[in-house]
Amino acid sequence: MTNTASGNPSNTARRASNIKRVGEGLVERAHESAQAKSVQLERDELAAMALLKNQGSSRISGELCQFISGYFGSMDVKRWVHLDPQVGILSIWKDQPPEEVLMAEDSFAKPKRRLQGLCNGTARSGVRPLVVFKMFDLIELDCNKGFFNMFLKFQNPGRTLVLTAPSRDDFLLWLQGLSKYSPTPCDESIMI
Repeated sequence: MTNTASGNPSNTARRASNIKRVGEGLVERAHESAQAKSVQLERDELAAMALLKNQGSSRISGELCQFISGYFGSMDVKRWVHLDPQVGILSIWKDQPPEEVLMAEDSFAKPKRRLQGLCNGTARSGVRPLVVFKMFDLIELDCNKGFFNMFLKFQNPGRTLVLTAPSRDDFLLWLQGLSKYSPTPCDESIMI
């Protein structure tokens, strides 16, 4: 006499339990996915509003210190930082680039236009930013007003960028420009 798996009541109950668990997992993942899409849509909406709001804003450039940590320790490195509110880009440069490179900076953020920027001589001259951040990916902006530190947490790179301004005036200028993109701006009492 042969015993088939489908005829055994304990196997049927086990299989039904497994199907129920898998179904619950799929429903849970679908719910999480829907929540993530909702958060992304909200973030995209905030980004579009920030872009519209910043259309008249002027660019901010200057020397800031970037906190870098690695295998051999951590240190502050002087960098040229440029915020272009017209296109929502924050770029970090080793040294101050020529003005014409900064004016064409939006070519660094968009893949198709990036190639145009490369063809226009920015790559041939060797002048490229070390890193470019899309301000729409900014999740959180925090600061330490005592040390003029700004902590920018971005979605895509998944890391926190730490920048330090050389003076209180520079700190307030940068904080004002960066806070337009943050869903969680720094304490308003700092702006005084």
